[in-house]
Amino acid sequence: MGEKSEDLKDTSIQPKEITHPVNVLSTSPVSSNSLSGTSEKSLLESNDEITSGEDDGAPKLPSIEWQREEIQRLLDEDKINAKEGDKMYVIPKFWYDYFLNPDVDDTTLVEPIDISLICNDYEKFSLKDYNQCPYIAVPETVFNKFVEWYGLARNSQPTSTKLVWDDESESLITEYNRCFFRVQFLIAPDGRSRGMTNHHINNANYFTMSRLDTMAQSVQEALDFFQYVESNIDIVETPMKLWLVRDTDLDEKSAHLVNSYILTPIQFISLPKVTRIKPEIFKSTLRDLDFSAGTIIVEIKQHNKNYHWASNYFHYNKLSLSTGTIGLSNLGNTCYMNSALQCLVHIPQLKDYFIYNGYEKEINTDNPLGYQGNIAKAFHDLIQNLWGDSLLPLRPSFSPNNFKSMVGHCNSMFGGYMQQDSQEFLAFLLDSLHEDLNRIIKKPYVEKPSLPKDADVDNFQIIKDLAEKTWKSNLLRNDSIITDLFVGMYKSTLECPECNMVSVTFDPYNDITLPLPVNSVWHTKIRLFPQSLPPCIIEVELPKTATYTDLKNYVSRCVEIDAANLYGCEIFGHQFYNNFEMPDSNSQYLPLQELISESDIIIFYELTAGKDDVIVPILNSCVDPDFPSPSLFGIPFFLVFNPEDMNNPTLIRKRLQDMYVNLSGGFIPFNHNKLERPVTAEDFPLLSERYPDANLSNYSKIIQYATPEIEDGKQFFNIKTLDDYDRMDLSNISPQFWTPRPHINLRSAQNIIDHADNVTKDIYNYPHTPESKSCQGDSPECNVENETNFLSNIDINNSDEEEEEVEMEVDNLQTPDIVDVQHIKDDGNAESKTNESKSSSDALITPATFLVCEWLKGDKEEAFSSDKIINWENPGTIPNKELESIQMEKSSQKDKEITLDDCFSLFSKKEVLGLSDSWYCPNCKEHRQATKRIQLWNTPDIMLIHLKRFENTRSFSDKIDDVVNFPIADFDISDHVVYKENPDGFIYDLIAVDNHYGGLGGGHYTAYAKNCLDNKWYYFDDSRVSPAEPERSIAGSAYLLFYLRRGSLNKPGKLEEIIEESRSQHQAQIHDIHMHQEAIYEENETEEVDKQSSDEMDITEDEQDNGGRENSEQSDSDSAEFVDVSDLGQDENEAADIAAGGEKEENVEEENPTLELTPKKNIDATDNLPSPAESNHESDDDDVENLDPPTETKEEVTESKSGYSTECQEVGHFSIDDVESVEKEHAARRKMRVLSKVYSDDVLQADSTSEAEN
Repeated sequence: MGEKSEDLKDTSIQPKEITHPVNVLSTSPVSSNSLSGTSEKSLLESNDEITSGEDDGAPKLPSIEWQREEIQRLLDEDKINAKEGDKMYVIPKFWYDYFLNPDVDDTTLVEPIDISLICNDYEKFSLKDYNQCPYIAVPETVFNKFVEWYGLARNSQPTSTKLVWDDESESLITEYNRCFFRVQFLIAPDGRSRGMTNHHINNANYFTMSRLDTMAQSVQEALDFFQYVESNIDIVETPMKLWLVRDTDLDEKSAHLVNSYILTPIQFISLPKVTRIKPEIFKSTLRDLDFSAGTIIVEIKQHNKNYHWASNYFHYNKLSLSTGTIGLSNLGNTCYMNSALQCLVHIPQLKDYFIYNGYEKEINTDNPLGYQGNIAKAFHDLIQNLWGDSLLPLRPSFSPNNFKSMVGHCNSMFGGYMQQDSQEFLAFLLDSLHEDLNRIIKKPYVEKPSLPKDADVDNFQIIKDLAEKTWKSNLLRNDSIITDLFVGMYKSTLECPECNMVSVTFDPYNDITLPLPVNSVWHTKIRLFPQSLPPCIIEVELPKTATYTDLKNYVSRCVEIDAANLYGCEIFGHQFYNNFEMPDSNSQYLPLQELISESDIIIFYELTAGKDDVIVPILNSCVDPDFPSPSLFGIPFFLVFNPEDMNNPTLIRKRLQDMYVNLSGGFIPFNHNKLERPVTAEDFPLLSERYPDANLSNYSKIIQYATPEIEDGKQFFNIKTLDDYDRMDLSNISPQFWTPRPHINLRSAQNIIDHADNVTKDIYNYPHTPESKSCQGDSPECNVENETNFLSNIDINNSDEEEEEVEMEVDNLQTPDIVDVQHIKDDGNAESKTNESKSSSDALITPATFLVCEWLKGDKEEAFSSDKIINWENPGTIPNKELESIQMEKSSQKDKEITLDDCFSLFSKKEVLGLSDSWYCPNCKEHRQATKRIQLWNTPDIMLIHLKRFENTRSFSDKIDDVVNFPIADFDISDHVVYKENPDGFIYDLIAVDNHYGGLGGGHYTAYAKNCLDNKWYYFDDSRVSPAEPERSIAGSAYLLFYLRRGSLNKPGKLEEIIEESRSQHQAQIHDIHMHQEAIYEENETEEVDKQSSDEMDITEDEQDNGGRENSEQSDSDSAEFVDVSDLGQDENEAADIAAGGEKEENVEEENPTLELTPKKNIDATDNLPSPAESNHESDDDDVENLDPPTETKEEVTESKSGYSTECQEVGHFSIDDVESVEKEHAARRKMRVLSKVYSDDVLQADSTSEAEN
């Protein structure tokens, strides 16, 4: 049994090699749901016992050993009797191998045959990749047995091909690679087709035929498909012509023309070779015609047209020249793109470069910085639609969908439908076009040229040589049409402020961004808290890009205070909100425009602090009996203490009282010493009585600032302390300037003397010390008694719930700006650390302590009454004479217009680099705030000017709407160019303006452009185009200016050579098209209507319709090649005789019966094509016509070529996916009446008569 299995393997028909025909691979991918036929339906119906599984009632199958022997017998028998044209069925190879496997000894183990595993399309014989899904072919008798025994799997259909003779192997082989046909519909430019609305038809307009089939059968198959798609066309009554294009006649440029179902006249004429399908080749097989792949083009006769046939279109119609006044449709917030494109496409050199296809030879697909030429191709297609020759009358607008999709694919920024900046889009497009068209295939590594250290920067020749070297090095890496037209060079000069070293470099540019000389300053009022003067305020004005350091230096200069003694803070809610001195503050990098708004309260504190001094923040709170918690008021401030003062509560109070005198505007009652002499211990008699053993001389410094008595017993405020270690900078920098975090829980504050000894407490609270018995040391009685002071009577009662609420509020505070808590353990907290440090230290104030001065409501109102002219809420004004003079000068120039020259002058003005933009001086080896100046070394032919109307910073943006007066013509740029020896000249003329209306949140882009054909200006507002005056472009909306150098058109150079060469080639192509058209016209010149003179075309439209129709009918009746009536002059049997090579009877022409073809029911093919089974296609049995060669000829061939090879010479598959499901009834019955309708009966009769004579 094993030997028999081996024999079966040897005689099975297996693929020898995989071939991939070009005609198959060049088609568009289709899916496995393509046009499915039922050609093998009869086979399925004839097998009564086809099963997909084992049935209870099914007869028992013979043993698998017997089946294998039977298959071997059938293979041997078929090998002897095989002849060309026999059917071969394709099945999965793995199934066949499994059937032959000796280890398989039970028929129940064999599954049904699943043809769907190897077939994409049953009717079109589209097989899957052999390497992925191997297959073999078996004779029909073998296949019938397999189906009888095991059946077909669900959704599988028999797939058959034929045996054909192979001259190379001199044997019969299975025809896997069938002849491939596409179907195209040639329509007029204004014609309509149902295939236009079916986007999937381009993937389904193909079929395959055996090379043994005749051309007539192939044509009939094409007509079946055409009728199915164009179901609204009656192909019986409609005159039509057929053309054949072989794939072997296509070149690289024309191969894509046959991919789509719809074919236009310009595409038709552009095909290298088209052949009219004539009846002389009907009886020839595709093998006789040496045909492997191609396209059948169908065209129908046009009515009410001057050309009648689309193939004759260019004989009567010439290409319409575009005027360039076509708008661009807004696809959704794409006005930014439309305006920029209109400006670009109106540049004459750029337009001609793409119109005449000069770009094709320069596409760089290997540039990793480009987009494989896709942007350049998309831009070419766009310009062709706007400026190219057109078949139709000029349309008012064009929708740039394909261009928008390509740009969005290459750059996601422009992929959606959000509004974008036109200048950013233009910069991306120019850069993309440059890289796609870069003539440098492999960019070399090039170092940027620079001057040596000892070079004389004042020597112009040295600078010129450096510029030339820089330009040449740039061309080594960048050379394209963008470089030719748009690129010039900057000269950049940097000067170190320390060593005066000058650096000169050159950089290329393709647009010039000009600042506008408008009032772009930052303006506000700054408060100042001097150490010994009342608060004051000063008005400041700086550039918007100035920094906090610039502001501090400016204030220092105006008030004549050392900037090192000025500390800036932002105050909000009576507390410190922003500390600008912190190392990680926003002030270190944000410009003033973003850092400080006009309504912010900014205060500079004058603080003179030594290295060991401590700067203590101070807050002000008020106790109101009507409220449970104290609240902040006033302006916080700072005091500076040396280490000795930090343990002296009386000195701290005196310093605070002196500060409040200034802040309140001169509240005198704070003057506490009324003795008019230094205070001594004798002024405190109660202390000696209370502490007889104490040495009061040790408390002399505390007593020095104490107050023996207070008028009315008022101290106005109580001093309390809080610690905030989290806000302290733990670095070694001294003195430390810090601010407490906002939203402090004031109720947790402690009295400043809570941790002082009893003597200090009594000195501090002496006016309220009662007469009592003396205390020895630190007895408990003294401690309890001395804890009472004048504010202890203020009872702030709070419930436990309120305390919990406050504690919770503190816990939820925001994270402080400066946090460094490495000194705090994970389980500890700042408050516990504070208490421990207080108890273990003699100092009342630590570097992490800030003070809270707690006022009673009445005392606060008395001290800070509103009758004071100057206080911390109403500071005095410091005049700024420098600012006043600047404002007066601006006021006098308020009505002065801004010119483009002013913008260029501002552009070339020297500026000092900011701290964040500092330059590394190679001489000093440090970063320096150097002086920088940028100048134009030269200018390109197309000078693109970007008016910087948008001021974009990190968190703030603004638009400048001031009008810039720019010249329309005769703009002389020489005053702003360094290199004045340019032979090209310096005179420019305006050719386009890109406008922006609106603000930053939303706006609209339009364009003004000068048409190079009529030299008139037009206004482009998306799809709307209207004539315009160029002077109207001078407005606050002008955003991008396009200037053309006078005399640059037709300037000798590489670009001009490319344009001239491509223009000549384009004109030659147009000439070839017309010559090709005349050749086709001569072939078509069989109708009288095609011979009408030009004078006859002047008749009215009605006369033309009626007369043309009559002439057409008359000429068609007399035509030797085409018929336009239903009387074909032959019946179906006679047509069959002609196809079989017989002679036509002489009396046929006299009988002239009318043959009718019942067309398929009209099908709406505007979306998905329905199955033919639903189209109710009807035909009679007597419609079947045999178009094969004579039988005896075929028999002679088969007799001489008996036997076939077990290995096929060629195996093919259609790698086609994703096709629209288009099912139509298998055209088993060929309709010669349709062919007779296409080709005149006279031609068929003449053809048959000539054969008979031969």
